[in-house]
Amino acid sequence: MFERINLRSKPELDTLRFISILLVVLHHQFLTDNVFFEWTKNYAWIGVDIFFVLSGYTITSALKIELEQTETINLKKFWIKRAFRLWPHLYFTLLITTPVLWYFGKNNSQIMDNFKNLYWHYFIHVGNYSHGIFGKLHTLTSHFWSLSVEEHFYFIWPIILIFLMRLKNKIYIGLAILFLMPLAFRIYHASNGASYEFIKLSTHTRFDELIFGCLLALLPLSQKKINRVTDSILWGICFVLFYIGTSVLDDKSTAYPLAAFNFTVLSFASGLLIYLAEFGHEKGIRFLLKNKVLSKIGILSYNIYLIHFLVIIVFYGLNEKVFHIKNDLVNSSLVFVFSIVISYWMYVFIDLKVHKLREKIIKGNSQV
Repeated sequence: MFERINLRSKPELDTLRFISILLVVLHHQFLTDNVFFEWTKNYAWIGVDIFFVLSGYTITSALKIELEQTETINLKKFWIKRAFRLWPHLYFTLLITTPVLWYFGKNNSQIMDNFKNLYWHYFIHVGNYSHGIFGKLHTLTSHFWSLSVEEHFYFIWPIILIFLMRLKNKIYIGLAILFLMPLAFRIYHASNGASYEFIKLSTHTRFDELIFGCLLALLPLSQKKINRVTDSILWGICFVLFYIGTSVLDDKSTAYPLAAFNFTVLSFASGLLIYLAEFGHEKGIRFLLKNKVLSKIGILSYNIYLIHFLVIIVFYGLNEKVFHIKNDLVNSSLVFVFSIVISYWMYVFIDLKVHKLREKIIKGNSQV
């Protein structure tokens, strides 16, 4: 099935994508069969936080190479690449979600009113603010908020990076200010009575994790692999930071301003996770991240993220009426397998074809 998917130069990072998307899919099913599923219900949302830091890291690593080679960033080329990478899948998912959303909401006047008035917000990439201000349209659309955050980031970040590079030695001061801005916004909004959803979903309150990934990519880190003892210590610190960010600073139970630091701590945790995936000891946990099957599934993570909620809603609807499977492990496994199968179909019939068109357009523009 995966023979068409070629492993990229850093399979460890793609395996992190696999882990992140697995956490997200488990979290959205609200499973409670055992201790692990209970944990995913409460804390597996950190998959999105890892995604954010990883996105900032990988995008900025690529832009850094372009800057070193050409001393500039081709903004038009960057935006064309991002548009062709993100939009076809997003709009395809939104379109096939429409009839399902209508089916589940046709007898609910509030959902239908929101459907008519708010659904278009997701097509123009402001679904996160729509959700935070007007409330959730429907469970089927609730995960699209993070895509809006990333869209906004991809649009503005290369412009900011060009400006920051002119600061030379002061670039890290600029990055530090950008990193702390969302923290200040979270504290400000909380002190003024903003809702939990608005603080959690807004771009200006959540881009610190993306910026931390950018900072990690721009730091002159040593390329030398660390020794086993250091590797073990850093993995321990990584897990402690994740625990603090999810449990100690849980913003549903911890008072602000302290709770505002949860995404700040998760930025460091996710950044350390990426560092260990890149430079950890060869025979440590990093060895497990090189798994070829998990890496290939990780390449499909964006498609899986888009489609998984639709799979969850349809599968559990059919399960209640037709299959009657009671085991949470079986149900969650089937949801993930179906999501992978559909995502692979999207990869073959959308990714590969769009990639050819994208390269043709980029080549045509470069010859003008």
